[in-house]
Amino acid sequence: MNQRAEIPIFEGLRAEAATFLGSSFTDRWYTYVLCRPDGTPFYVGKGSGRRMLEHELEAMRQSLAPRSNPLKCNVIRKIFRQNGQILYRLDRTYAEDQQRDCLLREAALIARYGRIPDGGILTNLAAGLGAEAELHPISRKRHADTLSGVPNKNPERAALNLYLRSFGMVESTCIKPLSQYRPYTSTVSSKPRTQASRRMCYALMASAVAHGMTLEAGAAIPRSFVHRPDPDDWPEGVEMPEAVEAIIENGVSSVILKVGLAELLPASDPKDEAYQMNSSQISILIQIVGRRALELRGLI
Repeated sequence: MNQRAEIPIFEGLRAEAATFLGSSFTDRWYTYVLCRPDGTPFYVGKGSGRRMLEHELEAMRQSLAPRSNPLKCNVIRKIFRQNGQILYRLDRTYAEDQQRDCLLREAALIARYGRIPDGGILTNLAAGLGAEAELHPISRKRHADTLSGVPNKNPERAALNLYLRSFGMVESTCIKPLSQYRPYTSTVSSKPRTQASRRMCYALMASAVAHGMTLEAGAAIPRSFVHRPDPDDWPEGVEMPEAVEAIIENGVSSVILKVGLAELLPASDPKDEAYQMNSSQISILIQIVGRRALELRGLI
């Protein structure tokens, strides 16, 4: 590949990026990369106008943003907590009738850097819509179903499964839509189990990220959370819900308590329960999923 073609059109901090974008990109599409202060990419996107600059607002005013990627937002908040700044890279530009090429380029960049659950460094929840551009319509639908993990007749479950896969693959789901959940308050499981698992860790991490938390001694992770799918990360061919109220599944909740991965903060309503973690329990979680996995998601 021509190395010269890989040089970004622009690279700089927010104020410089705002000046560079100006009013010149209202009728053009572009691909871009958000980077940590050291230049490490953490999110790839596409857009027009000032889209590249909108992610900070989504992260800092998440309650006002109807749709946002929680992993991306958590990393942005961590950067700000450490008094850092996002480094912006504008990769390539495309005319209005070249949206397909823009999608393909986005998918190529995501493939290059890799998403966190695939061993890469990006917080993107999906591989990019451009990856489906060459598929036959029937194949595209099957591909979308595979990405979401369930048939598209259950978009709430699809949204949560896609979100959960951003942490890693598990043998069965550990978070459920609240609308499809049989409410039981948490109790210690009677089934024999002596060790914590990735599935338990991912359940706690999914809620912590959705709530914009950092994992530190005394942290109380709510059992329920709201996930708002982001169109930028949503597979084509699957209906996208506005928002999904989610809860950690009954069985997973019970074994989290069974193995001592967290202590229960009880409530009369299961969705109001929370899991409190001390430093030793957080250390166990780190041993299971790895410190890098938590750092990349802004959890520590």
